[in-house]
Amino acid sequence: MGAGEIGAAELGIGQVCPGQIGARELGLAEHGARQRRTLQHGTGEVGTGQIGADLTGASLEDADLNGATLDGADFTDADLGGANLSAASIDGARMAGCRLADTDLTEARLTGADLTGVDMSGARLAGAGFVQCTLAEADLAGRDLAGVDLADADLSGADLGRADLTGADLTRANFAGATLTDARLDKAVAIAAKFPECRMDRAKLAGSDLRMAYFEKASLHEADFSQARLGEAVLTGADCRAARFRSARLTYADLSHAVLARADFAGADLTGANLHRIDDRDANWNGATREKIRGTDPDLAAAEDWAPPRS
Repeated sequence: MGAGEIGAAELGIGQVCPGQIGARELGLAEHGARQRRTLQHGTGEVGTGQIGADLTGASLEDADLNGATLDGADFTDADLGGANLSAASIDGARMAGCRLADTDLTEARLTGADLTGVDMSGARLAGAGFVQCTLAEADLAGRDLAGVDLADADLSGADLGRADLTGADLTRANFAGATLTDARLDKAVAIAAKFPECRMDRAKLAGSDLRMAYFEKASLHEADFSQARLGEAVLTGADCRAARFRSARLTYADLSHAVLARADFAGADLTGANLHRIDDRDANWNGATREKIRGTDPDLAAAEDWAPPRS
C-alpha cells in the first residue's frame, strides 16, 4: 500500500468494500495519527454488528459501500454525496449535517437515524428502510419512495408533494402538517398513521390500508380512497370535497364535521360510522352500506353551539 492510502482493512470493510480506498476518497491527505483518530471504530469489524465507526467529517464521495454494515457509525458532517450505499445497514447512525446528495440508498436500512436537515437531493431511496427515523420537514417532493419502510418515522412538516409512496409501509408514521399534494400512496400500509392538518389534495390512496389512521382537519380535496380500508379511521373536520371513496370500507370511522360535498361513496361500507354534522351536499351514496350509522346528535350539536351569554 502506498503512502497516504487507506486499505479496506484499515476501515474494517474488507468484505464489503473490495480494494483500497485512497486518501483522496476519504478526504485524508495526511497519514498517521489523524487518520487513526478519524477511522477509529472500536473493537468490531464491519459485518460483525459491533461497529460504531467514527467517520465524523469524512469525505466519502462516490465511495462503493454496497451491502456494508455500518450500524452505529458517526457520519456527523460527513460527505457521502454520490456514494453507493445500496443494501447497506446503517442502523442507529448519527447523521447530523451529513450530505447524502445523489447517494444510492436503494434497499438500504437506516433504522432510528436522525436525518433532520440532511441534504438528500437526488438520492435514490426506493425500497429503503427508514423505520423510526426522524425526517421532520424533509424535502422529498417528487421523489421515488415506492416500497420504502417508514414505519414509526417522523415526517411532520415534510414536503412529499408528488412523491411516489406506492406500496410503502407507513404504519404509525407521523405526517402531521406535511404536504402530500398529488402524492401516490396506492396500496400503502398506513395503519394508525397520523395525517392531521396534512395537505393531501388529489392524493391517490386507492387500495391502501388506512385502518385507525388519523386525518383530523386534513385537506383531502379530490383525494382518491377507492377500495381503501378505513375502518375506525378519524376524519373529523377533514375537507373531503369531491373525494372518491368508491367501494371503500369505512366501518366505525369518525367523519364528524367533515366536508363531504360532492364526495363519491358509491358502494362504500360505512357500517357504524359517525356522520355527526357532516356537510354532504351533492354527495353520491348510491349502493353505500349505512347500517348503524350515527347521524347528527341534536344534544351534542346544541352543546357545540352553546356560547356564554354576553354581559
